[in-house]
Amino acid sequence: MRRFQKPLAGMVTCGSGPYLWDELAGSVKLSGFPDPDLFDHFAHSGRRLLSSQAATTEEITGLDEKVDMMAAPKLDPIDLKILDAIQRDGRITKLALADKVGLSPTPCWMRLRKLEKAGIVSGYHASIAIRVVAPVATVLMEVTLASHRQADFDRFERVIRDIPEIVACWSVGGGVDYVLKVMARDVDAYQRLVDALLEREIGIDRYFTYIVTKTVKDETVLPLADLLPPHL
Repeated sequence: MRRFQKPLAGMVTCGSGPYLWDELAGSVKLSGFPDPDLFDHFAHSGRRLLSSQAATTEEITGLDEKVDMMAAPKLDPIDLKILDAIQRDGRITKLALADKVGLSPTPCWMRLRKLEKAGIVSGYHASIAIRVVAPVATVLMEVTLASHRQADFDRFERVIRDIPEIVACWSVGGGVDYVLKVMARDVDAYQRLVDALLEREIGIDRYFTYIVTKTVKDETVLPLADLLPPHL
C-alpha cells in the first residue's frame, strides 16, 4: 500500500484539484475535483499525489482503499446475474438474458449497456479450440531483467505488447519479474522467438521455460459470487 506525507499547508494536489487534509478524521477528503473525469483519472492512474512541501513524516494511510470504495460502481444481485449469464454465453439474446435474470427486455438491456459503459463488460470474444485445427505448443516463460529502472520495464513491456505469439504477460512479485504465456507452432518456433528477443537486447538477464504438456483447467468464467464483497 502506498503512503503519502501530510503537506505543510494542509492540502495535497493532483493535477489542478485540491484535496483537503482532515485533521480530525486523519484522511483526505476527495472533494473539489473540477470534473468527474479528473476523479476517474485520479482513481485509476496509480493514485499519485504530488506535494512539493511535505513538512512532517506523518503519513496518510488507507488512501487507496478510500479511492477504490468511491470509484467502484455499485452492483446489485440482478447486475451480477447479468454478468454471470453473458460471460457464460456472450451470444445470448436480449430476450433470453431478460428471462434468465427476471427482468423485462428493455430494463435488462439498459442495465447491460450501463455495465458496458462502466467498463465492467470489456468485450465479447469467441473461444477458439486451436488444437482442433493444428497442434500448437503452449509455453510459460519466466523472465528476470538485468536492471530494474522504470525505463527498463517500459522498454521490455513495449516490445512484448507487439509480439502476437505472446498472448499474455504478467508483471509479478517474487523471484522473477514477468511471467509470459506463449503460443507457438512448436517448440522450435518458440525457441526462435526467444532468440529473437535476446538479440533485440531488451534487458533480459535470464529466463526459464515451462512447456505445457496437459491443460488440466483453463476456465474463463469468473466466480463472481466468490470474488465480490458480500454487500454487493
